[in-house]
Amino acid sequence: MKKTKIKYVRWGLANFYGDYIEVNRELKKYPKALKYAITHEKGHKKGFDLLHEFDYRIGLINLIRFTITHPSAWIDFLPIQYRKKWIIDYNLLMLYSLIIFLLILIKFI
Repeated sequence: MKKTKIKYVRWGLANFYGDYIEVNRELKKYPKALKYAITHEKGHKKGFDLLHEFDYRIGLINLIRFTITHPSAWIDFLPIQYRKKWIIDYNLLMLYSLIIFLLILIKFI
């Protein structure tokens, strides 16, 4: 099986791009969160896989702590980003759409 390349970057949290994974370089200081992020990203499929985002494990707590204390990671919560090219995160678009739909539904009930 082909080994997935890990690229360390200044912005974002962690992203899977099919051939490689980008990980925030500050995660190196948080080994548990780094391990969880890489394991999580390797679990992604190339297509739409929103349910994978709800795969909770203990490492998620460490990743949440990292995200809260490192604003450079917040960019990954934007569904549309530009990093040398436009990136659209369909999982986030679907999740945000579902949340907005539910909030509107609750308001009118």
